[in-house]
Amino acid sequence: MTRWTLLLVLLAPGCVIHGQRNAPGIAKIEDPPLAHAVHCVKTETPFDPGERVFTVSTGVAFGGGSGISRADDVQGLYQLSVETSLHLGYRRFSHRDDPPLLPMVHEKYWPDVSVALNLGWHLLQRESEGAGLGAGYAELQAFSLKLFGSGVAAGWAYDPVEKIHGPQFTIFTWGALFARVSHMIDRGTDLLFGIQFKVPVSYMWSR
Repeated sequence: MTRWTLLLVLLAPGCVIHGQRNAPGIAKIEDPPLAHAVHCVKTETPFDPGERVFTVSTGVAFGGGSGISRADDVQGLYQLSVETSLHLGYRRFSHRDDPPLLPMVHEKYWPDVSVALNLGWHLLQRESEGAGLGAGYAELQAFSLKLFGSGVAAGWAYDPVEKIHGPQFTIFTWGALFARVSHMIDRGTDLLFGIQFKVPVSYMWSR
C-alpha cells in the first residue's frame, strides 16, 4: 500500500490558475494607435513581462537522524511530518503550459525566486524512549528554482508534550531532499536528513 501511495504522490498533478487582470500586459484597447510615418517594415519581438506567483504547497516529509547533543544521550530518531508553505515570488516567463513529468520541481508550478512561510508539525517522532507527537514549527524560507530547486529556512519549533522550544534550520535541494537541525533548549540538538513530497497550487498574474 505504501509503495502505491508514494507513486501516486510523485505523479500527482499540481494546479495552476492564471489571473486575467492586465494579462498579458496593460493597454487601452479603446484608443486607436498613433499615426506615424512608416519608412520601413520591421518586426518587433514582443516582450514577456513574466508573472507574479503565489503558491500554496502541502505535503509530507520523512526524515531520520540522531540526537547529537541530547542530555539523555539519544542516538537514533526519525520523524514523520506534514508541512504547508506559502510562497510569494515571480518568474521571467509567463504561461508555461508544457506538462511536467514531476510537478514538484517544475517551472510551470513554482516561481523562479520566492520567499515563503513554512508551517509544519512532526506528527510522529520516534526516539529510543518511544514514539509520540513531536514539535510544531514555523520557518521563513528563501527559495530558488535556478539553484536546482534549492532553499534555506530558519524558524522556531515548540514541543507541547515536553514543553520545550528552540530554533530550527533547514536546507533542501532538488525540491525534495532536506537536512534539518533543531536545537531544543534544555534537551539538546537533533540532526535529520530526509525527503519531502509537496503538491503545489499556484495563482499567477502578469507583472
